Amino acid sequence: MKIIFAWGWTWWHIFPSLAILNSLKKQDKKTEELFIISENVLDEEILSKTDFNYKKISSWKLRRYFSWENFSDLPKIIYWFCQSLVIISKFKPDVIFCKWWFVSLPVAIAWKVLWKKIILHESDSVMWIANKIISKFSDEILYWEKIWNPINFSGKIFSDEEKISFIKEKNFPENKKILFVSWGSQWAEEVNNLIKDNFDNIFENFFVIHLTWKWKSLNIKNKNYLGFEFLTWDGYFNFLQISDLIVSRAWAWSIAENLFFQKPSVLIPLIWSAWNHQVENAEKLELEKLCKKYSLWDNFLDILNSDFSEIKENLKIKNFKNPAEKISEEILKI
Repeated sequence: MKIIFAWGWTWWHIFPSLAILNSLKKQDKKTEELFIISENVLDEEILSKTDFNYKKISSWKLRRYFSWENFSDLPKIIYWFCQSLVIISKFKPDVIFCKWWFVSLPVAIAWKVLWKKIILHESDSVMWIANKIISKFSDEILYWEKIWNPINFSGKIFSDEEKISFIKEKNFPENKKILFVSWGSQWAEEVNNLIKDNFDNIFENFFVIHLTWKWKSLNIKNKNYLGFEFLTWDGYFNFLQISDLIVSRAWAWSIAENLFFQKPSVLIPLIWSAWNHQVENAEKLELEKLCKKYSLWDNFLDILNSDFSEIKENLKIKNFKNPAEKISEEILKI
């Protein structure tokens, strides 16, 4: 099978596509790939460290507001389409997998002109503008509720014994639950202030590991608090694995991590996120009893100290360990 992956711009769309391709190659060793990416430093930086083939096209945002630049964008869109058509005609794929971002749109349109199969995957509960357009002529749409993409995790997955050993090694208190508070970049202050305003009460039941984000340290001095402005991937995922409860934003990446490691979570959606997608994400997971959602009128301490046993059980039953494998199976069926 020959497949093109079209995506760009963020890690959340790059790494899952790599995981899906790796899974495809295990099931079909003759799979040939081509990644079409934007002329973006991050995209090429990641792919240049792999053996995967890729081509670059020009692409940029679609404005949902009035701007005189919208008029000058028309020739650019035609140029992106022509670039895509040339690349596709040379590679001759069997299918195109569109993950997200504006790089997917000219590729999808060029491929559909040839009347070939398109598979679209949406990570959020709400489709963004590029995917909304692509969805109109996709042959298959893999919605987020069917499957979440995995994280790009290459580190060690702890056994229960290794978790205990790691906690002892770090001298974390064994008589308290571990609360991992993960920043969400945007609006990180709101999450940080929830901890700052309630830390005395939180420390009664929890040892807190807090990722505050750069220049946002709370400078809390307490034996039950460990704060970081930034963490390496290894440090981040080690703390994630040993935690009993996660507090994070309701963006797709954080949710996928929580589901992958089967961690109960309190999701705090960014209320002005595009298309209100974080609120929709949190509400959908809460409805499926896979998390608890925090709103401004809720009592934060009550939520932290509530019963998460049903959520823990549901996470085990759902089992989000191999989403890349499931997606690759869907692709091969199509």
